Amino acid sequence: MLRRFALPAILLAVFGAGLGGGAAYSWQTLQAQRTEILQLQEFCKSVELGPNFTVVERVIDGDTFKLSDGERVRLIGIDAPEICHFQSNGAPQDPDCVDEPGGQAATEFLRDLVEGEEVVLVGDEVIGDRDYFGRLLR
Repeated sequence: MLRRFALPAILLAVFGAGLGGGAAYSWQTLQAQRTEILQLQEFCKSVELGPNFTVVERVIDGDTFKLSDGERVRLIGIDAPEICHFQSNGAPQDPDCVDEPGGQAATEFLRDLVEGEEVVLVGDEVIGDRDYFGRLLR
């Protein structure tokens, strides 16, 4: 996910680490990084991001969340450990379910990262639009 154009932060990280972090960067390296940043800026201008911004309503687990419009999104390239899910009455959906190690930590991490935040969803033509559960793949 991208937060809205964190370019100033990227610039500070790239040039701050290079110039003030004790690393010796050559002029050519700095020019190459500058060129990459300018290309990224041009790419961002060419993409219509407005309609793709949406708000994450609730994190379901470490790799899935629900949007404010009710759609569920499965993150491409993330395979977080599974956690047990519960019905609205508090009963487990699967009585034999046991949280996989790291599942709660992955869920909390994603919750801290995106829940309630405005995000940009980007698909992948090779992966496809939806998985077999009907979730958006982004």
